[in-house]
Amino acid sequence: MQEGEGREGIRSVEFVVALPEELGTARASVSMLLLEHQMFVWIGDKANPLLESMHFAIGSKGGRAGGGSESVTTLFGNRFNALGEKISMRLCKKLGIPVVSSWNVKTSFPQEELDVLTNLICKSITDKYMEQHQVS
Repeated sequence: MQEGEGREGIRSVEFVVALPEELGTARASVSMLLLEHQMFVWIGDKANPLLESMHFAIGSKGGRAGGGSESVTTLFGNRFNALGEKISMRLCKKLGIPVVSSWNVKTSFPQEELDVLTNLICKSITDKYMEQHQVS
């Protein structure tokens, strides 16, 4: 894992998430840019970095029942099973901040492996986010 801090509190965290061998071979590199009240997450192959999709999730306050809700959209690129949208939505809901994600995993892993990998990525990102906020 690499971590760094840029100007004005912009922090970056990079790591790799891989399935345990008994579950499959799916893996992805993750780069997070943590801004004051939002996050950008790039997910793909670090050896072949691409930016082919971008998804945005943001929460709203209020609503009829008084609770908030999240909205998500694909800004550009292929939705590819909507995994980028799912990651943005889950992180936005869990962390309470707007999240931009870019899903660029090109290897054709089985859908079941991608679903488990997505869960591991969201858990890892949430843990890293919480660690960074305890440090600051």
